[in-house]
Amino acid sequence: MDENHVPARVAGRRPPEPTPKFRRLVSDSATLRSYQREVFARFERSLAALLAEETGQPHDAVEPFIAAAGLVSVFRVNLEGRASDAEPPRQRVERALDLLERGLGDYAVSPAGPSLD
Repeated sequence: MDENHVPARVAGRRPPEPTPKFRRLVSDSATLRSYQREVFARFERSLAALLAEETGQPHDAVEPFIAAAGLVSVFRVNLEGRASDAEPPRQRVERALDLLERGLGDYAVSPAGPSLD
C-alpha cells in the first residue's frame, strides 16, 4: 500500500515484536499453534492470488505460490522463533530475506553431490 494511503494512526509505525512470553503462550498451546498455521495459510493463499494477478500468471501457477510461501515464512520466523533464541528477531528476519533473495540453489547441498542410491 502506498504511504500516502496509509491511515495516519499507523503510518511509519511497525507492529511490536512478539515477546518471549507471547511466543511461549502460542508454542505451548496446540489450539493456538493450529490457528496460527491457518492464519499463515490464508496469508499465503491471498498473497499468491495477488502475485498471480500482478504477474499475469494463472491462479494455480507454482511461482506465485512459492513466492508467497517464502515471503510469509519471513513472518513465521519472527513469530515462531523460540523464546530462547540468542539471535534477535530482526536478525532472523534479515537472514530469512537474504536467503530468499539469493535463492535455494546452493543451500544444504552436499559437497559430495547427491546420492543416487
